[in-house]
Amino acid sequence: MRRKERDLTGTAIALAPFKPTLQFMLAILLYFSLFALTTFRSIATPIALKDIAGANVTEATGLAFALGGIASALGVWALSARFFRQLRLRNILAATCVLTAAAHLLLALSDSVWLYVLAFTAASFLNASMMPATNTMIALNVSRERRGTAFGIGSAAQAVAFMVGPMGAAMFATISLKAGFVAVSVLLVGLAALVAFAVREPAGEK
Repeated sequence: MRRKERDLTGTAIALAPFKPTLQFMLAILLYFSLFALTTFRSIATPIALKDIAGANVTEATGLAFALGGIASALGVWALSARFFRQLRLRNILAATCVLTAAAHLLLALSDSVWLYVLAFTAASFLNASMMPATNTMIALNVSRERRGTAFGIGSAAQAVAFMVGPMGAAMFATISLKAGFVAVSVLLVGLAALVAFAVREPAGEK
């Protein structure tokens, strides 16, 4: 049964029932994961750098965040705009998840500030490059009139990610951040396998 809504002119609009599909839920999971990873790295980085350097790491932390921000912008503009439009969405998302896992493993193995900053920059670049494609998956797996609802669910997932990421970083900081980065790498490999196995190419505009 269609729900009746009204636009700004008062005209009645019939909205189809919102029925999340598996593909939509996979897109939301990926969306959640990208934001959780970003917040995890942001909280973990000052602590990890202090563990490596054993001294004041304010400048190194600032450099890591500055380069990470630049890399994120380049990831959206360069990698996403070029490769994600030319290759199959499922394949490139899975491959990028694996590369992001490798970057987090490098974070775990970093024994110098410069190596850590390099790994952080790479992880930020790859993480951000997947965001436009994930937004596309969310949009194309619901009907046009339900895209507001879809991105509302995405915003809720983002809010949860902003809690889960820092909580995860805080938990591993009491145990071992290196173990935390390794755990993230394993989860990313699992996510890559899920994407490769379950994601279907969006059919296009609905």
